[in-house]
Amino acid sequence: MTVVDVHAHVFPSISRQESRILDAEAGPWLREDSGGAGMMSGTTEYRPVGAELWNPRLRLEQMDRQGVNIQVVSSTPLMSGYCADTARAAQWCALANDRILELCATGPDRLVPLCQVPLQDTEAACAEVTDDRARPLRTVPPGAAKRRSPRLRRRPLQLLRYTAATAARYGSTPLDPRRGGRRGRPAARKT
Repeated sequence: MTVVDVHAHVFPSISRQESRILDAEAGPWLREDSGGAGMMSGTTEYRPVGAELWNPRLRLEQMDRQGVNIQVVSSTPLMSGYCADTARAAQWCALANDRILELCATGPDRLVPLCQVPLQDTEAACAEVTDDRARPLRTVPPGAAKRRSPRLRRRPLQLLRYTAATAARYGSTPLDPRRGGRRGRPAARKT
């Protein structure tokens, strides 16, 4: 029997300087030092964390110990960026997705990355999903639809409708490169 953990978080190694892409004062980043490690929001520690959160080899070892074959991973809620302006959030999501892909590349058959998108702007979110067509990102995290803002609760539905329409038009999911999609281009249909 294959055991799949469908809700696992990662916090890829992101520096304080890189966190300023999202927020100059309170951007999320990973602190690693002699005192341990922590998810940071600017200069404030959000919470201490274990290396399995960003070290893929340790994550895979932990999965083996727990009998988990596959994990579907997404960024932690601290990394969402939903309160940032669209331009910053879009740039942040691109960085987060690149780092999550790097992390998952260590175990591509076992670590399934979910796409982080800037939900504050439907067009920007759709652009990130479309841009990720050539990446092994699958979809947006289910928690994205649970935001408190009514405006944000409506947007995941719009995004999913766009994704479904794209998949129907091109005959495959726009997030699955195994079906021939290329970065920023639809999958070619085989005849």
